[in-house]
Amino acid sequence: MLNKMKRSVFNVEGVVVTIPYQYHNVYVYQLPSFPDDISPSEEGGFNHIRTVINLKLAKDQGFDERITIFDPPILLRVRYTYYDYQAAQEAGESLKLAFWNGKVWVRFDSAYNFHLIPDDPNIHEFGGVGFAIISQWDDPHVAWGY
Repeated sequence: MLNKMKRSVFNVEGVVVTIPYQYHNVYVYQLPSFPDDISPSEEGGFNHIRTVINLKLAKDQGFDERITIFDPPILLRVRYTYYDYQAAQEAGESLKLAFWNGKVWVRFDSAYNFHLIPDDPNIHEFGGVGFAIISQWDDPHVAWGY
């Protein structure tokens, strides 16, 4: 028997969350994002370009019980634009996706099997998609930066 998968699509933001069955219901909510100016660039850390979305994953429709551990892991897919890519390139850096842990931005890296996949493999500047596999995740703000 195949396990059930749930997909939550946020077209305007360019975000898709794919959730394998978690042995309980999972509801995905979009919350208001905080203003970009309260997450300043960090010395030697993540330099914020654009907040993409603020998500909350909960066990019930009442929105109360947040889920922070996923077994099996979830897949987060986030679209990046020409402007996101160019901002990182102009700074001499590569484009990164990160989440806010309440204090600092945490980059999705190899621990999350993070990859950027351009729409055109020969012209990265056109935009594309970033993928991350997440087994533990506490805060829902997601942003592009370098």
